[in-house]
Amino acid sequence: MQRLRFRLWPLVAMVLLGACSSDGPLHKPAELQPLQAQLSVKKQWQITTPASKLNSIYDRLTPLVSGDRLYTLGAQGVVTAIDIHTREKAWTTDLAIPVSAALGYNDSALFIGSADGEVIAMSRQGGEVLWRKTLSTEILAAPSANADYVIAICGDSMVYALGAADGQVLWQLRRNIPALTLRGASQAVLAADKVLVGTAEGHLLAISLYSGDLLWDAVVAAPKGRTDLERMVDVDATPIVVNGVIYTTAYQGRIMALSLDTGSILWRRDIGSWAGMTVDDNNVYLVEDNSHVWALDRRSGATLWRQDGLEYRSLSTPTLFDNALVVGDFQGYLHWLSLEDGHIMARYQGESEKPIRAPLQVADGRAYVRNVNGLIEVLATGKPSRAVIWIDDEMRVAR
Repeated sequence: MQRLRFRLWPLVAMVLLGACSSDGPLHKPAELQPLQAQLSVKKQWQITTPASKLNSIYDRLTPLVSGDRLYTLGAQGVVTAIDIHTREKAWTTDLAIPVSAALGYNDSALFIGSADGEVIAMSRQGGEVLWRKTLSTEILAAPSANADYVIAICGDSMVYALGAADGQVLWQLRRNIPALTLRGASQAVLAADKVLVGTAEGHLLAISLYSGDLLWDAVVAAPKGRTDLERMVDVDATPIVVNGVIYTTAYQGRIMALSLDTGSILWRRDIGSWAGMTVDDNNVYLVEDNSHVWALDRRSGATLWRQDGLEYRSLSTPTLFDNALVVGDFQGYLHWLSLEDGHIMARYQGESEKPIRAPLQVADGRAYVRNVNGLIEVLATGKPSRAVIWIDDEMRVAR
């Protein structure tokens, strides 16, 4: 009964977040405006993962591109390796379990987290199961791994370090969990000798990779308000570490830059996000809770631009691709934003018009995009040969 309870709490949060009034949605998504595209977006090929009702629950099963292979994962447990050049399947393994988290990996293995709290290691070469380890509850973030350690975060707040070779528990750490949280969890980040973990209480923890001891604890966002819904401050966006600086953000909270060594705050802004962020050499880009897209200076946090034309369109984690910032939305559209000023440069709607919630994967000049039904489209961009204008959600070619 305890495991079932932890399987349900994320769904309760999603129901509340998607609540509607008697007149319709609480927030009306922005309507898409006519657009003269500066880029052409072309589909190169596509692949489908097996259909499952679980896809609508575990909807962020991001495909993995590593080396010459694309690894796909379905919510019902089918894992497939595909050669990205020949498009032929190298292997398929059916684990026959409900999978709740995207793929983690190191040089030799893939790591899968299940809805039943199991971590499974598989050979990247042939897809054989190397080991399985059952933990406490459902795993909602992709396991993080290096050559020696696998870090898994469970829905009951437990953090586990497993041996990458055999799955044995090396240490574990319990975190507190509020009455209500967002569905999901940020992926742990391995940075030098530390493990960085975001919590549902709005904190970022630095844990010793070797011992599991807590090194420091930084408050990213503090709960406010009277109701459990108002007080949700989950750190669901995966932290990013660049040159000894951590960038992290929380739902209904803030974005912050912290010192990796000490956890001291370098700068902070009152811009909350659950979708996440990305960085380049100079800037950090994030999707705010209301789907405004921001570009901030990485060193100071100063605003460079903000794009509010996609408000409340439930945008995905932003991804850098072909000198642009790309986000997906609830209608299956992808939007290309200029890195210079945030204007929308191009738009593409996926074949099935289903929401895109998983972050894009970019490799070898292509973007790999998965929607909530498990369809993966491989896209490339180029300069349009004629002016392409989007009007009333339709693409027309100017003559």
